[in-house]
Amino acid sequence: MQAILQAVYCDWTKSLCAKDSLSIQPSLSLSGSTTTLEKRSFEYFRLRTAPCISGSFKDPVWEKVVLQAFQDHQAVRFALSALSSLHEETTIRQAAKSDGVDSGRMQTTFPAQQYSKALNGLRILLSQPTPPLNVVLLCSLLCVHFEALSERFAPALVHIEHAILLLDRTSKPEPLDEDIIRALMRVDLQGSQYIDTRIPGMSAYAAALDNELPTAFTSLAHARNYCSTWLSRLFHFMRGTSDAYKFRDPGDVPIEAYAAAQQLQQRFIDIDRLILEFTQRPTLRLTIREQNGLSMLRARAKVDGILSAAALYAESTVFDRYLEVFEEIYVICKYVLDSEPTDRRLFAASLDDGLLYPLYFTVVCCRDSRLRHAALAAMKKLPSRDGIWHVEALSGLAESVVAYEEEGINIKTPLCSDIPEWRRVLGTAFDALGNVAPHNRTTCINGHFRTRPNGMDGEWVETKRTIECNNTRRIDLSVLRRPWDLYDPRSMIGATGSPPRLTEVDANVAVVKMLNANASIALVA
Repeated sequence: MQAILQAVYCDWTKSLCAKDSLSIQPSLSLSGSTTTLEKRSFEYFRLRTAPCISGSFKDPVWEKVVLQAFQDHQAVRFALSALSSLHEETTIRQAAKSDGVDSGRMQTTFPAQQYSKALNGLRILLSQPTPPLNVVLLCSLLCVHFEALSERFAPALVHIEHAILLLDRTSKPEPLDEDIIRALMRVDLQGSQYIDTRIPGMSAYAAALDNELPTAFTSLAHARNYCSTWLSRLFHFMRGTSDAYKFRDPGDVPIEAYAAAQQLQQRFIDIDRLILEFTQRPTLRLTIREQNGLSMLRARAKVDGILSAAALYAESTVFDRYLEVFEEIYVICKYVLDSEPTDRRLFAASLDDGLLYPLYFTVVCCRDSRLRHAALAAMKKLPSRDGIWHVEALSGLAESVVAYEEEGINIKTPLCSDIPEWRRVLGTAFDALGNVAPHNRTTCINGHFRTRPNGMDGEWVETKRTIECNNTRRIDLSVLRRPWDLYDPRSMIGATGSPPRLTEVDANVAVVKMLNANASIALVA
């Protein structure tokens, strides 16, 4: 069997080298217990997967730490091999499809076998009296990316939650690697960004880091880490405090909440200023990749500033005040889109959404027709067939929001003032993904819009739209629940009045269904 798998991978290598001119040569002397396929997976990870996950930023976790752990820890070796081989298999299959070749035979059981071994190795590590936390967290991060690349997002979230619970409940005999903690914080943020009731689990660590505003950023990594820390604080404030006033009980906001929102807004304004000052240093030498990374950080800081300012307001007209900021976000995103190759605009194995969320946020929350249509056109230029991000689904949902809000307005390019509050969409979600229609190779997605046509103290009205996307990947995506259903008081757990954590609700559903479901995606304005 191993000989057959090796022969298949050799065939893949020929086609890959012919297409990408990649020559995989051993660079390190690995232990004798490492198999040939594992050595190959290591090299592919080092040359392709690690830079892909790092995206526009140099990340020591993926480019150094995990490579060193590969040699000493079996669980890391198996998890890395699983992710790397799955990434290579996905890349080859996509290349074959684009060339009109049947890719059905380009699939092996090697990634799944290695992933099973990784889970067993992780179980052995956790059974020790004092588990090596840094190794366990590395394995968890690799497993998160494996599940995400397999498009099983609920198990990926469960891995994140379990890693966070382990940090909270386990004594720490060894110092934790700060780079690993920050990498876990970034994937934790993705869970909170796209599951609109989920409170970030790394909030305690975010509260202990980066409290003081620096006079200047010393490096690109410094800017990224600082931005991620305060983004975690923002989501903790939104999910734990402001969303209750915004969506459940508008009005009667305490002065302390307004003060916290203003502090967050000012901090993101300062972050934007510090990033701009960093880019203007005369002695600074950055690659195109790093320049685009800084630009994306600026766009993200501007988005977070608007989110902070609007966090406590139930009316969406609050976004109309920031038309100039939306224009700046679009200009930054357009600059990055025009300055890098198409295949680098989203990284296939990366959980970093890059320009996708800033553009989506601009389309959905900015009601200036000229600007939101320009942002939508830029959003559609992102690669829709590579990686874990469903660009077609998000752009289709955003386009449906624009069509819904501008329907019945007899103006060619409506301004913000032309769209009444009662017509504006206050929340969007995917209720179901993956209703595949094999005869026409499309995937039907049920998009849901939430409005309050009778004012902020009126009832919610839900509108459904069906979006069709090209069925380029056969995906298995099941319904969990619409995230806003968790705001139903009948679903509340305990007497705190706060929405239940994902670990208490959705993760249990995922476990019962053999971890073969996907969390619904929600983005709330």
